[in-house]
Amino acid sequence: MNNLEAALLERIRDCGPITFAEFMETALYSPSGGYYSRLDGLRDSGAGPADYFTSPMAHPVFGALVAVQLREMWTRLDGPDEFAVVEQGAGDGLMARDITAYARRLDAAFANALRYTAVDRLPRPATWHPVVAPDRSPLAVTGCVLSNELLDAMPVHRFVIRQGEVRELYVGVRDGKLCEVEGAPSESVLVARLGNPAAKLPDGFRGEVNLGLDDWARHVSGILRQGYVLTIDYGYARPQLYAPARWRGSLRCYYRHTLDANPLERVGRKDMTAHVDFTAVDDALRSAGFVKAGHTTQAQFLDSLGAGRILASLRSRGLPQHEANANRIGIVELLNPQGMGNFRVSIHAKQAPIEPRPAGLAERGDSSQPWEPLPLPLLQQGEGHAALLASRYPEAAQPPATTWEDLFAARAGDS
Repeated sequence: MNNLEAALLERIRDCGPITFAEFMETALYSPSGGYYSRLDGLRDSGAGPADYFTSPMAHPVFGALVAVQLREMWTRLDGPDEFAVVEQGAGDGLMARDITAYARRLDAAFANALRYTAVDRLPRPATWHPVVAPDRSPLAVTGCVLSNELLDAMPVHRFVIRQGEVRELYVGVRDGKLCEVEGAPSESVLVARLGNPAAKLPDGFRGEVNLGLDDWARHVSGILRQGYVLTIDYGYARPQLYAPARWRGSLRCYYRHTLDANPLERVGRKDMTAHVDFTAVDDALRSAGFVKAGHTTQAQFLDSLGAGRILASLRSRGLPQHEANANRIGIVELLNPQGMGNFRVSIHAKQAPIEPRPAGLAERGDSSQPWEPLPLPLLQQGEGHAALLASRYPEAAQPPATTWEDLFAARAGDS
């Protein structure tokens, strides 16, 4: 038992069961051994990698194509002299670095206007781009609030359906260990968010509700006077998220890169996430003064912005085979419809045009797409991206020990 678990046990013994949201907040974000504060310590010491893998880590094309979308948003706003981008949940600043670097290659005027602020609730000395605390976010700016896999890590309340009623799942103590305890809902809004589950959800159905989205949306509205919210995460609209087929819920834990089913074990040593209710995201942002431009998948979003053209350019670049393979597998990972390609992308606007549809939401052939040639982003050693090819096919990731020129020279010497 670690110190964080001991502190939770003592608190529950003294005060009674706590909501899962309170438990998750502590397990992930406590400065005294929460997962993300502990993870930063591991990274800083070089003791171990993260237990999760994100799109910016797959290939710099992710940040590059997000930069293409940001530039299109800038042009929709008539190219202001200052275009603020506030990235929430920026981690070590890898995506920030990729976006700002590609902006300089893409359009000098846009790059000069770009004012990029990377924000994280547990900022640390960043490897790739400066990262600041949320209270240093700019206010009332023109630009875009951007997040990638931010909302899935927000604390959630858990529930179960019992005989047509919503019961909340709390964290209690039994026999000296953390355990699950059922009780009446702690917040009426939890039941209101679900509507009437008795009519559509089977007995024993489990799920999660993020009650922090309204506060998040109000915070975003304070940042933006005019502009867009670009949200990338995994999840579904509410009817799909709370479908009977998903009766086990969407909460997932990851420990040492493997799926872990019990959130009450190894507290502070594992990542925890839950799928995002994008209907709730729409509702929260609408209440905060935004209008929805649309939703799509990450694969469609990146393809609409030029992923296919970049892959074609990669094939014609004449790179050594092992370099071409490494770049291709990273890009394809982002487009995989059974993986990252199935992430959801939503765009909302405040005092900003949404017609025609933003480029990342456009269908193939739509005139709003940025069809000009795009610079080719390539993996570079030591720049923070995952070596997907080397980890999966190590023999294919190595340059050949002997070149064709060496073979011909050796053969000529033998003759």
